[in-house]
Amino acid sequence: MKKWIGVGLFLIGLYFAAVLVQAQLSERNAEKQMEVILNDISSPWQPEKIRFHGSDWLNNRARLTPDELARLAAKDLGSLRSIEHGPNCIFQSGHEPSNPNKEIIWAMCEVTAAFEKNTARLKIRLVDEPATKPTLFGLLGKNLKLNDITDIQLINNGDRQ
Repeated sequence: MKKWIGVGLFLIGLYFAAVLVQAQLSERNAEKQMEVILNDISSPWQPEKIRFHGSDWLNNRARLTPDELARLAAKDLGSLRSIEHGPNCIFQSGHEPSNPNKEIIWAMCEVTAAFEKNTARLKIRLVDEPATKPTLFGLLGKNLKLNDITDIQLINNGDRQ
C-alpha cells in the first residue's frame, strides 16, 4: 500500500514540475516574440509593421491608430538602438471587456530600451490571437500579437537598471 501511495505522490509531483516547466517555457517564448516585435516595429517606427504585428483590437478599435502610434513614438523616442533590459513577460488571463463570455490570454511584458532620443521602460501587452486553449503539454501564446503599449516611462541616464 505504501508503495502505491509513493508512486501516486511521485506522479503528482512530476505533474506539478511539468506545469512549472511549461510556464517557464511559455514565458521565454513570449519574451523572444516581444523582442522580435519591438525590433521590427521600432527600427524605425512603421505603421505597416505595427499593423502586421498588431491585434485586431489595435488595428481596428484602439483609441490610437497604428499611424498615430508610430508618429508619436518616432517623435518622442526615435528609432530603437538597443534593448538594455528584458523583456520580462508574465501571462495573464481574463475576459474580453466587450464580450464577457470570451476568455483571452495575454502576456504583460516590460522592457527597457535605448532609442535615438530617449531611454524608456515600456510595458507592452501581447495578446494571443487567435486564442489557443492551454493544453497539458502545449505552450501558451503561440500566436502573440501586439495589443497595446500600456505605459512608457522615460529614464534618466542615472536611473537605468
